[in-house]
Amino acid sequence: MTERPLPETNAELAQLWREQLGVRGRDRLASKLRRAPGTLPRGLKREVRYLVEMEQLWDNPKLRRQIDLAHVARAQESLRDFLKRIDPRDRLIGRFLGILAPLMFNILLIFAAWVVWLVLTGRV
Repeated sequence: MTERPLPETNAELAQLWREQLGVRGRDRLASKLRRAPGTLPRGLKREVRYLVEMEQLWDNPKLRRQIDLAHVARAQESLRDFLKRIDPRDRLIGRFLGILAPLMFNILLIFAAWVVWLVLTGRV
């Protein structure tokens, strides 16, 4: 695997998850997955669950030999790549526009209805 133990790299990934997506909670992948399951794609959620299971096996020296280190490395790398591609600023702008767009549409509809009312009543 890597030169660092599995719980340490998983804690680093949980910290990155917090920085990029703003998911609060303890710096453990299990708590992040419980708090915000909708922030990851389905396939990546499966990989994170696998990492959580392997982290539990890591605590027992005899069961530690059952860990597929190549699969763990692939799962960690895919989660790291996904989280690195996220732009927090872009997510903030998207959230702001998601709130602002329906409001502006409603204002536009009200203005159009007001103009139609003015035309129908002969005031314009």
